[in-house]
Amino acid sequence: MHAMKKKYIRKSMSRRQWFYAAAGAAAAPAMRPVARQTSKLRLTMACWDYDRTRALRENRVAFDGIELTYLPLVVEETFVRMLR
Repeated sequence: MHAMKKKYIRKSMSRRQWFYAAAGAAAAPAMRPVARQTSKLRLTMACWDYDRTRALRENRVAFDGIELTYLPLVVEETFVRMLR
């Protein structure tokens, strides 16, 4: 025997409207669009030249909204600068 499957008729409701209805009013503020950031966060990273961070040093990897300055320093110099 085949189980009968109910067909649900979707009444022209967008996914966003469905989400609001399913999650309740508390989810509505989280779905509002966020204004685009006009300037990038300038971030300096001091680290030794590890194989795991080489892509950052060579600018092969970038992050949205961040302007990264990579300082390849030896470990001792990194800690001295951090403690200043």
